[in-house]
Amino acid sequence: MASTRTTKFIGDHSCDQKKKSTDTPRLPSPELTDRSDNDSASEDNTDREVIEKAFQVIKDTFCGLRTEAYPVFHFENPSSFQSLQARLEKDSVNLSRFFKNCVRFDWNANTCDLLLRLMTTVIHDSFGLLVMRKIDAELLCIAEDPALLPFYDEIFPAGTASIKGPDFSKSPDAQLAYIGARHPPFVLEVAYTQEEKAVLKKVVDYYMKIPGCTVLSFDLDYAKPSIRIKENHAHNGAVSLVTSKTEDRDRGRFTIIENLIEEKVFREAGKAIEGAFEIPFRLFIPLEHRQDLPESANDASVRIDFAFLAKLLSKLEPQQRLCDAPPEPSVEITGIIERKRNGEEILINPDPKRLKTLEPLPSRSQRLQSVSTHPTTD
Repeated sequence: MASTRTTKFIGDHSCDQKKKSTDTPRLPSPELTDRSDNDSASEDNTDREVIEKAFQVIKDTFCGLRTEAYPVFHFENPSSFQSLQARLEKDSVNLSRFFKNCVRFDWNANTCDLLLRLMTTVIHDSFGLLVMRKIDAELLCIAEDPALLPFYDEIFPAGTASIKGPDFSKSPDAQLAYIGARHPPFVLEVAYTQEEKAVLKKVVDYYMKIPGCTVLSFDLDYAKPSIRIKENHAHNGAVSLVTSKTEDRDRGRFTIIENLIEEKVFREAGKAIEGAFEIPFRLFIPLEHRQDLPESANDASVRIDFAFLAKLLSKLEPQQRLCDAPPEPSVEITGIIERKRNGEEILINPDPKRLKTLEPLPSRSQRLQSVSTHPTTD
């Protein structure tokens, strides 16, 4: 299943007309784009074309049209990202708001790469959420130590909220932030589709921009809908855990990356692989606060068994098959009846075609009177 997130704003621009014209809209020519001379002077032809392509994909998503799941756009000039935002603003205020508030994206001004995270699946989203629920349950057990409870109380889930800096922006699949810290010390990424696997190659951005960050990532074997809809299909999966810290050396300050778990397979051929891994409690705490941790923190960790991860996949596969299957016909509803607290019923949102055949709903007093005129007999 790959479902595009759609958002309806008042005053949508030409989306309906666009849907009627074609299912696979062509990218407009950059020469036909209404752009100022100043904009053209600051960008070469390559960036103008890339800006227009990125603009078109965002607009297609806004209009509910199918797009690539994780398109990547490379610019030659970092200022082109601002030019793209100006292009969206010029086309429509609603389109600009949609991009800023509804579209998940990663931007790195150093590499000039823009990644749009537009489509996900049940396996992708639910797997990450259920792993985070497991981590939170384990952290709650750790918080039974009175010395660690104050630190646990500062940890909170931040979902897919953008992690921003002066020259970057990333939207992880999940994260645990810390009160008072600008950036989260712990993030989670899940890769399922081929496009998502390219995201895992960019997790180094976290370590470059957020020293001390820990990334838990999962690589789930992708299968096309026509394959995974079969009852006997089982996904394989692997897990990686990488943490980082800064270190001053003779040649300057470096970020040291430490692989705690390096692509360990936890499920293969439908069966769980024996094993488990632990995430030290200190990795959920920002670097600047770890020196305040009590001695008991050295023995505190979140443990996740491979059998648990394998079981998650086995549970989500039938749900993914349901989503991939053709939709069932909707149940025919004549109308909606709203029952007030005082017992009065009101017919709302009726089907106009059937409205003439519906009799007005009796009031509460009429229903009571009907009951009183038809007493029950013993």
